[in-house]
Amino acid sequence: MNLRGTFSRGLGTSLLLAAGIGLTASSLPAAASTSRIQDIKHLDDPIEKGSPLSYRKLIGGVFKDTREDPATGNLVTTAERVLRRIGTRERTVLTAGTPLPFFESIRVRADGQRYVILMIEAESDATDVPGGGAAVVASFPEGASEPQDVAEVKADRDCYFGGPPFLPLGPDDGFTIVNHHQNSSQTYLITGLFRIQGGRFQRIDEIFTLSAIGLCENSLQEILTWRTAADGSSPYPRILAAVYVTEGPGEDEDPECRERGIKPRKTVFAETYRWDKARNRYAAIGKGFEALVRLNEKHL
Repeated sequence: MNLRGTFSRGLGTSLLLAAGIGLTASSLPAAASTSRIQDIKHLDDPIEKGSPLSYRKLIGGVFKDTREDPATGNLVTTAERVLRRIGTRERTVLTAGTPLPFFESIRVRADGQRYVILMIEAESDATDVPGGGAAVVASFPEGASEPQDVAEVKADRDCYFGGPPFLPLGPDDGFTIVNHHQNSSQTYLITGLFRIQGGRFQRIDEIFTLSAIGLCENSLQEILTWRTAADGSSPYPRILAAVYVTEGPGEDEDPECRERGIKPRKTVFAETYRWDKARNRYAAIGKGFEALVRLNEKHL
């Protein structure tokens, strides 16, 4: 289940199921889809039928003793909170009085059970990410009101879950978190693939893709896909990531481009990840996407 409503900024997810075994990250985000906390009429209703938990209670497990701002209807923090950033040694500090205007949730399989994953958007001018603020994720084992892990994942102006559907990783689910912004001619996506291990968030990898609108040869489209393949006796499949790149005129480009002999150039960049039993995590076995990074630098 993915709890979403109207999103006033007009940005949303861009991830679709591909061939039943993978995820495709589009080069352009889809339409609107998150909800202001104060606009959710049933914030105090059960998170699912028969559950004693409400979303208000889960949010209260992450931010203790929140209050409601009577002027805006937002939930507001009442104490400072220091949050780890996944994959770095840096920390994000949210001061008391930080508004919490949006949230969304997904449910995934991990550790032989189900988890509710909550993402809470925090508004703050004190953080150093583009657009400010933070995106706080928390993992709740099914039926729990206290999170097993809390972390901060915002890296761009907009941050949101990329699903469901999810990437099947044996007994677990892989899920994506997308950081995104766009200007008049370029769209930037940072797609992170995550899983839950022992209740904690574990990032498998994070891949940057770029799309650009230009004249003929200056156009660029990149589409990221994830899929899995069996890996012998391992309980976890291999993960295959691929970025399909088209440089030059696309299918909808002005036919004059093709009349001038400018043809699209297509390239595929790929990486494979295998379960590393000793490290208890997935690890890349190739050179990664260094060549894709160099290509994108030419277009930035």
